[in-house]
Amino acid sequence: MLCICVGTDILPAISLAYEEAEPDIMTRKPRKKSDRLVSRKLITHAYMLQGWIATAAGFMGYFVVMYHYGFTMLGTFNMCEYPAYPRPENNSSFNPLLFNLGNDRLGPPVYNPLYDCRNYNMYLYEMTDEIDWVWINDANYDLRNILVKCNSQGFWEPQFQFESQCQAVTSSDNVSPISNWNICYTTEGLKYAQSAYFIAIVLVQWSNIICCKSKKASFMYSTPNTVMYFGIFMETCICLLLTYVPGVNKVFGGRPLGILYFGTPGIPFSILLLFWDESRRALIRNWPE
Repeated sequence: MLCICVGTDILPAISLAYEEAEPDIMTRKPRKKSDRLVSRKLITHAYMLQGWIATAAGFMGYFVVMYHYGFTMLGTFNMCEYPAYPRPENNSSFNPLLFNLGNDRLGPPVYNPLYDCRNYNMYLYEMTDEIDWVWINDANYDLRNILVKCNSQGFWEPQFQFESQCQAVTSSDNVSPISNWNICYTTEGLKYAQSAYFIAIVLVQWSNIICCKSKKASFMYSTPNTVMYFGIFMETCICLLLTYVPGVNKVFGGRPLGILYFGTPGIPFSILLLFWDESRRALIRNWPE
């Protein structure tokens, strides 16, 4: 959030100070003395009209990328609250056909009544802790055999819903350059989803700052603002810096997305915002009352 408010949003916002006066500014009635700078109309326009488009773009990018790396939308809810069982000693991958799901710390591979998880669970639960979602300490573990629970039959099963076939498992973007491990079903998937959210918000900011150029006139008839163009260019550079430059992205939690998820769904929502605001201003010009 700080990268958006303090980083990418600053220069485009400052560029509005360099906008020339609108042609009809002297024909408008003066503002009432009792009017507030942050009015109910402004809040409604910013949060209930424009804001939901940017929010939808961010969450669409987030959930699409999470699904790409094996996490369903419903499965992501409350994941950070699940207790993490002991990590496998050999970083073994998830295997649903084994009793221990591929985690040798959960018991033997083949079911043994002595290791029935309804009895064994009490001992292991005392060893549970929290998954490290912020850094990469747990990035090399498959979450499906760590975030587990004991079912009524005495067998282990994943505690969250996941896609049975990760969409990225056969593609070249399934290895994280930060952890040098698979992204599917790991904490790295969250980093990539957060990067998709961040990029989508920046792309929507392109249209948002253009929509702020005037109150009634179409942006196509407004005076070019070179400072605004520079601000859009710089916020895009900051976005690329935080997600694609090695070292910087590791500190800020950014990850290099593929070209497909860089432009979608941010660009369609950015176009939608511009089209919506142009339609709104057309209605104001034609029916001012």
